Amino acid sequence: MVVFDLSATAPKGSPDFWTGVGFGESMADMDFIGVFVRNGQIGVADTNTNGHAQPAPDEISNVQVLSFEFNGGIVSASFARPVVSPDLKDKSLENCQTFQFPVSGGPIQGMGLMKHLETPKSQQVCSIVTKCVGTAISGGAVTADGATTGGGDSCSFSSGNYAVSWTFDPATNNINFQLSTLVEGPKFWTGVGIGKDMANLDIMLALVDENVVTGISDMKADRQGEPQNDMQQDTIYNNDGSVVDGRVLLSFSRPLTTADLAGDLSIDGDGCTTFQFPVSGGAFIGQGRIRKHATTPVSKEVCSIKTLCLAGRV
Repeated sequence: MVVFDLSATAPKGSPDFWTGVGFGESMADMDFIGVFVRNGQIGVADTNTNGHAQPAPDEISNVQVLSFEFNGGIVSASFARPVVSPDLKDKSLENCQTFQFPVSGGPIQGMGLMKHLETPKSQQVCSIVTKCVGTAISGGAVTADGATTGGGDSCSFSSGNYAVSWTFDPATNNINFQLSTLVEGPKFWTGVGIGKDMANLDIMLALVDENVVTGISDMKADRQGEPQNDMQQDTIYNNDGSVVDGRVLLSFSRPLTTADLAGDLSIDGDGCTTFQFPVSGGAFIGQGRIRKHATTPVSKEVCSIKTLCLAGRV
């Protein structure tokens, strides 16, 4: 894997903007990893271009989001992609490849990306595998059958089109989540679960109805079947969810421990907690009723959140 650490400043007068890194000689055939900021929320997408139209999401996403943050008008993102990918839309980074750097990025207006503010800088990069050796990515996760899948670190997880990161805010004792995933259908749900299985699962669940985020619910499952809303809602939705280029971008929070002993599981900030990630989400059928997840969620044991994921350090 090649790990990228990117930092960019919002263009003047454009709080909603894009940046990223491209691979290829021109926009006629470019592999592009886009970093998008809209309404203060961040998304990272594996895309390609075929001319000067909007970048199109790859059918196979090979980008793993390791962390991202937007603070003081500066976006910082860490992500990784394979040196060689099975996706024909992805350029090989094995030998020599032309990198494209949109140094000034460009604004986002409505649902579309506007043209870059200045011509991207290009540079031929060679021998990454031998000259740029660094630390391997850690933090794998497992499916229900025990297979390792996904990427990330102690404060993030990604698999396919799904990516989420989290930070701990000691001022509020909250865990703040940033989630981005591809919207799979007109009525779609996604989220994060806390717990080892459906027999006792605390769920933060978001609904996307016709590309509009309708909110996030605090839910509980005690069996295989449809979860139910908690009587006490402890998930804090920051009211800035959005859909950009077919991806939903969400920001939400919840306390490490809530007063809802019947509905919520505690997040052990000093020890370990099992998170569940519905990487493909699922459909809902109106009035908040959801259908079963499209694929089995991936579980990951997350430890020492209070020290490793302190807000402002990741």
